[in-house]
Formats: sequence, structure tokens, C-alpha cells
Amino acid sequence: MSVVHGYSTASVVAVSSATAAPSKGTSLLGIPRRTAARWFGHGAAAVLDQGLYGIANFGLNVALARILDAPEYGAFATAYSLFLLISIGHTALITQPLIVFGAGKYESRQLSYLNGVLVGHWLLTAVASAVLLVIAVCLEWAGQGLVAGALGGVALASPFLLLQWLMRRICYVRRKPGRAALAGGWYVVLLMSGLYLLWSAGRLSVMSAIALMTVASVVSVLPIVLSVTRIPRQIHFREILTDHIRFGRWAVATGFVEVFGQNVYFLVLPLIAGLESAAALKALMNLEMPLLQAFSALSVLLVGALVRMQGTSEFTRVIRRIGLLFTAVALAYWLLLGLNADRVFDWVYDGRYSSQAPVLWIIGLLPVAAGLSGVIGAAFHALRRPDVLLRAAIIGGSVAIISGVALSVWVDVAGAAAGLVLAPWVTVVALTGRLRWLASVAAAPQPIPAV
Repeated sequence: MSVVHGYSTASVVAVSSATAAPSKGTSLLGIPRRTAARWFGHGAAAVLDQGLYGIANFGLNVALARILDAPEYGAFATAYSLFLLISIGHTALITQPLIVFGAGKYESRQLSYLNGVLVGHWLLTAVASAVLLVIAVCLEWAGQGLVAGALGGVALASPFLLLQWLMRRICYVRRKPGRAALAGGWYVVLLMSGLYLLWSAGRLSVMSAIALMTVASVVSVLPIVLSVTRIPRQIHFREILTDHIRFGRWAVATGFVEVFGQNVYFLVLPLIAGLESAAALKALMNLEMPLLQAFSALSVLLVGALVRMQGTSEFTRVIRRIGLLFTAVALAYWLLLGLNADRVFDWVYDGRYSSQAPVLWIIGLLPVAAGLSGVIGAAFHALRRPDVLLRAAIIGGSVAIISGVALSVWVDVAGAAAGLVLAPWVTVVALTGRLRWLASVAAAPQPIPAV
């Protein structure tokens, strides 16, 4: 999971609100009160949407970590990491351009556009599924049966898991974020109740969990799918394809560097230390995910505020204040987990993986760096400088992967945790080196560089 993977669902609300013109009867920020109230409601729905899906996936991972054998859970973690790598193309070429073009260039012919995007979704996910199946077959030949089976299940499920992501974005393009939050509520109910039923029947396994995720994803967004699926007179698919590829090239590169750096250890650990180590690392990451997801959502919403503040002294002042706030919260969370590590493992995992409790002091530093990276990254997004973020991500990812893999060979899970933490810290240093430049250009927004 990324800390800040470009623009998410919440960014539609944030960026659109940032660029609106003030009118009479304005509030403190120069925004009409009625409009500001609507934006606040949309923003709240966006955060609720992300929170509900985060809760569901956190609950799923905790349940699997508590119930499945470590090798089985490690196989699930490895397979899902490969799915996240493949999903980068979908996010960059389908969902992120959708946010921009759906409410902009294609707004007057939105239904035709959305159906064209759906065609692109099914074509791209068919290719992604085929790639994952080929990898699964290769793993089976290599004697990695557990991972191969889990990856085969993920391969078949991926078009429907990604459909859920796409439908949530479509709700924001259509200015109906409440429907995304409602779908999130249904997803939580379906997933949690399904987990309980499978556990009660003694049928909870990697494959049954993947099947449950697939069913919950489809059922939760089915009303949204039916509301946008039509047979329009004409779909300008070639035009849509050209626009999406041109827009998504930066995001593909940045996303791959970030997601690969965050997931490479789930691919390396099974090879050098076994699936049990991958399971232990995933169990540790689960404990950090609530704060990481909160920082991600808030950083995305920060983009809109920073767009409004360009050309004012508040621009860099807000970056510093929010950065300090995130750091203080992350350090408090780090101390809370570190000082109560044994209790946390007893409560969350019923004592399993408790041998990794000391590693919490290492991986607990991840939200500190991730929060700072998200805040500074939001500033560069507001300035429309994805090239700066890409260069910083390449530096951070390269250093962390090389050192992290070496440390994994040396000290197993603790080394992988150190690598995960090192990547955002190096990225923060690389971005902080440009803060003085950032302040100097805040008053003069930069154009998107040519690609």
C-alpha cells in the first residue's frame, strides 16, 4: 500500500474545491458558504470511504494472520504484493486519468466516456490476469505451490478487485461520493460477516478469503456499475486511450518505484528465509497501516488547500505545521506500540508472531517518514511537479532496495523492516533538499513538464 499514490478519491473533492472562484456571501476562505458546506460533506464522504475500506482490509489481514498457518499467510502476503505491483498500471492509466478527464474534457459526454473507460478496464485487467497466471505457473514449476495457488486465485480475482477501485472513483467524478462511502459500508459488512461464517465452518483459507474479497467487491459496487453501464451511440475509445496514456506516464513510473520498494521484501523474504518471514513482516505492517492510511488520506486533501495558498506566505508555513503535527502523532504512536509490543501481539494476533515484537521499534518509524513524505509530496503535487517526486522516489527506492535486501539476508525480518523504513526517509531527505526552491516558486506555479 502506498503512502501517497498520486491522487485518490478524496483528491477530486480537494482539487476541485481549490480551483473554484469565490463569490458573494463568502466564508472565511473566500468560498461561498453553501458551496463550502457541500465540499466539506464531499470531503467527509471521501475520508469515510477510504476509512471503511481500510478497516475491512485491516480486519481481513488480522483474521488471516490469527487463523492461518504462517506459511499460508506468507503466501497470501506474497501473492497480494504481486497483485499490487500489477495494479500500478491500472491506477495510473485508468483511475487517475479518470479523475481529471471525467470531470473536465469529457464531462459533456460523460456516460460515453465512462463506458469507454470500462472497456479499457476489462482489456487491461485481462492482460494483468494473464501475466499473474503465467507467474503462478512458473512458481508452481519452481516448487512454490502455496504461493502459486494464492497467486492463481488473485489473478482470477484481480479484474473484480480493481473494478471496485474504479467504481469508487467514478462516484467522485459524478459528484456522488456518498455512494462510494455506502459501497464501503456494504463491503465491510459483507467481508466481516463472510469471514465469521467461513471461520465458524472451519473453511477459512487463502482461496476462500480471496473468493470472499471478490464477491464482496462485486456486490458492494454492483448498483454503481448498473447506474453507469449503458450502450452509448459512440465511444471515442482511441481518443480516450491517447489521453489516458499521455496523462498516466509519469504516474506509472512513480507508482512502480514506490510500490515496488514497499513490496519487494514480500518477494525476497520467501526466497531467503521462507514464507514464515513474509507472514511476520506482513503482521508487523498490519499494525502500522491505520496510521499510514490516515496520513495518506489527509495528505491528499492537503493538496487542495496548498493549491489555494500558492502565492502566499501560508504555503510553506502550512507545510511545516502539518509536517510537525504528523511527526508528533507518528512518534506518539511509535512509543505506544513499542512500549506495549507484547500486549499488542497478544491482543491482535493471540500471541502469534510475538517473537517479532522488538522489530516494532524499527518499523514503527515508517509512519514518521511516510507522514513527512506525504506532506512534502502534497506540496509538489500542488505545484504540478510530478517529475520532482519521481526523481526523489527513484533515489529513495534504489537506496532502500539495495540496502534492504542486503539487510534481509543478514538479519531476516528486521532487515526487511529497516529497508521499508529507509525508503521514505531517503525520499524525505531528497525532497527536503528542495524546500528552499519550493518556497521560491510557491508564488509562481510551474507548468507540468513535457513528457
